[in-house]
Amino acid sequence: MFVIIMIPFPFFYSETYIPSFGGVPLFLYGWFIHTAITFALIIKYYRMCMKRKEYHTYDEEEK
Repeated sequence: MFVIIMIPFPFFYSETYIPSFGGVPLFLYGWFIHTAITFALIIKYYRMCMKRKEYHTYDEEEK
């Protein structure tokens, strides 16, 4: 997960204006997609961690 997030993709440092839909620079769509993937991986990691018992040691008991 860390490697995918930290790869220096070319859409982070585009020096030329390449228009896309509606005149929006193409690199912005790359940012949006990369951000969505990053958030999805963070949520997946959170759910995996919350299944483990040691993350629930301080939870209140059900009454």
